[in-house]
Amino acid sequence: MLYCQLRDFGPLTELTSYYTCGLLDQKGMFSRMSKTYVGTSLYPRRKAYSLRELLEMVAGQYPEVDAYIYRKEVQGKDYHVTYSELREDVEAFAAGLAQQLTAAGQSIGKTRVAVIGANSYSWVVAFNAACSYLGTAVPLDAQLPIEEAQNLIERSQADVLCFDDRHEDLAKIVAQNPGSVKLLVSLAPGAAPEAVAQSLAFEALLAEGHALTPAESAELLTYRPQSEDIASLVFTSGTTSQSKGVMLSHRNIALNAHSCAESFRVKPGDHALSVLPLHHTYENTVGMFTFWYLGLTICVNDGLRYISKNMKDWEVLCMMVVPAIAENIHAQIMRSLRKQKLERKFRQGQRLSRFLRVFRKDKRRQIFHGIIEELGGKFEFFVCGGAPIDPEVVLFYESIGIECLPGYGLSEASPVLATNVQGNCIPGTVGFPLPDVHLKIDDSELTPDGKGHKVGEVLALGDNIMLGYLDNPEATAETVTPDGWLRTGDLGYFDDKGALHLTGRKKCMLVLSNGKKAFPEEIEGLLKNIPAVKEAFVWAEDSKRGNTIICAKMQIDVNQIPAEARTDDDEIANYLHGEIQKINKQMPVYKSVTAFIWTEEDLEMTTTLKVRRPQEREAIRKTLEQKGLSIQEASGMRLPPATANWKFELDNR
Repeated sequence: MLYCQLRDFGPLTELTSYYTCGLLDQKGMFSRMSKTYVGTSLYPRRKAYSLRELLEMVAGQYPEVDAYIYRKEVQGKDYHVTYSELREDVEAFAAGLAQQLTAAGQSIGKTRVAVIGANSYSWVVAFNAACSYLGTAVPLDAQLPIEEAQNLIERSQADVLCFDDRHEDLAKIVAQNPGSVKLLVSLAPGAAPEAVAQSLAFEALLAEGHALTPAESAELLTYRPQSEDIASLVFTSGTTSQSKGVMLSHRNIALNAHSCAESFRVKPGDHALSVLPLHHTYENTVGMFTFWYLGLTICVNDGLRYISKNMKDWEVLCMMVVPAIAENIHAQIMRSLRKQKLERKFRQGQRLSRFLRVFRKDKRRQIFHGIIEELGGKFEFFVCGGAPIDPEVVLFYESIGIECLPGYGLSEASPVLATNVQGNCIPGTVGFPLPDVHLKIDDSELTPDGKGHKVGEVLALGDNIMLGYLDNPEATAETVTPDGWLRTGDLGYFDDKGALHLTGRKKCMLVLSNGKKAFPEEIEGLLKNIPAVKEAFVWAEDSKRGNTIICAKMQIDVNQIPAEARTDDDEIANYLHGEIQKINKQMPVYKSVTAFIWTEEDLEMTTTLKVRRPQEREAIRKTLEQKGLSIQEASGMRLPPATANWKFELDNR
């Protein structure tokens, strides 16, 4: 249980790191005349230009440091693997698999290995064996429907499919219709599943590889990747027809991981928790390869419901998260304080810590020692990406001595472009460009955001920009300019400190009938500040009068609504109407939410917990069409309805 405890003052520890971001002139010097922003290194370190080189480098730098702590079953025994053992395991598994591939007539170095499954040590080994010794890794979303996963295996021309026990049904189908797939490998502990014909076991291949002599292994593993070789083929989220295969080279990933590593202050052997799915470039690049550069011990999470327990089990220092995770932990802390009637004491602690910091005495972690202990005692920071996070959540963590550092990136950039850093976090921004990453705003089509800023599309340049999209030169040409700038599709602006503010996706921008433009992400953020609202989706729709109105669908937690306001759906609609009216008064009239619907069911989400906008919009359209209702006629309703239909139209103010 989380609690707040006031403590006596201890020795003062001051943060001394500062992040520099400047504008480059033609000579590469800092200047206020240029429009290109580039980050600089905080903690310089040696570069690797391929993932194989990185693996060899960290095995030499941190041979006795634990690279991984993992469990074969939830809350089971801990297994420890050092960095030198990690390299040996990756090479051994690659050699064991290469024996089978060679027998099947497959060329080593041109092999594509699809990997699908929950985060595990075997997933890490299989992925790295693929890209560092065999050819190219193809990480697949573990939550894909079987048909979509099968389609991506076919599109990628995968030669090997590595799967965990939750994907045996997919493996059975591939075994019956293999296409390009020559080998099936079970990543689950123990023997290969009998139900999947001719499948091989990860542990057996690993043992076979370890049994080979160095000479036998070297004869099998003749491929050494070059920096421009494709290391990973990543499919973007979306429906099968929309997903693009992003080709990331060894240089792309290794140097992006290096830029991230130069931005953070940690010690080798500190513990990091791996929570987000490894198929996603954010966790893959930062939560794996950046952490290798830093010599961190990566603790493989037992599952989302065990995050707090794992943080305490392994005394975690940091972890990569999406906003939903940081916000959920924040909500748990506040619920615990309310339950123990400690909210007043907590606010007193916040005021006291602010007062002391005026005199350069930082006692936050001593004052809020109880909360820190419930997070493992050593936890210092989140790095948060994948979606916007409420600045108030960032400020909450800052007030108790934990840093929540929002960052920004996309798969096509390997993926990180910018981040806030320890000792210099600006809430409401995604921070500063990474070292060696150049960012600028396309000023050819600037749009006022209603707050005095002119926003444009963010463009990025650097060694981290993808090679292109698989078999799609037209889409590549649309996304990457002839001189190498990546069109991110995100709109934003830089402030006078050089920090990047994002306002929304270009393709999601709402263009209203009066010519005004609004960003759904901004309105969604305000709606999610309503205590009962867990998730929100905002879109624009033409009304029967011919004008464009802004609409919202909200996922709510009824238990967070005051008891007197949740007796029935009508009361809930009244409560939500009142809260939305308060939000409308904070915005220009043209941004006001005019109609809303609500549900207690989950919205359509990606594995990084972002709303799937096209799917959600289509589901709403079909539901309204089936009921013969317009969105204004359905306003205030629970969809799908629990019992009755409720109508509630909003005024603009």
